[in-house]
Amino acid sequence: MCRNDTEFVSAIEQHFSDLEVVSFDHDISSYDDNGNEVTGYSCLKWLCNYILDNELDISNLTLNFHTANPVGRVNMMCYWDNFRKNYASI
Repeated sequence: MCRNDTEFVSAIEQHFSDLEVVSFDHDISSYDDNGNEVTGYSCLKWLCNYILDNELDISNLTLNFHTANPVGRVNMMCYWDNFRKNYASI
């Protein structure tokens, strides 16, 4: 389990090939060096870029969105759905 964006990035970089499920919370109470909030949505966007940059196979990857933030959940679900559809056509 990752508690912030730094742990998330490290875990993905080290264990992506072993992942089957990634579960996202939107409001993770994480901030960058400039004090800007980093959310689960930010982590999701980073993950999609990581997948794209490394041409990774996502056919067995499932993402869950367990956040209590309804707007954040919809935004993350839509982002992932659009990414998957477009990534499949690349």
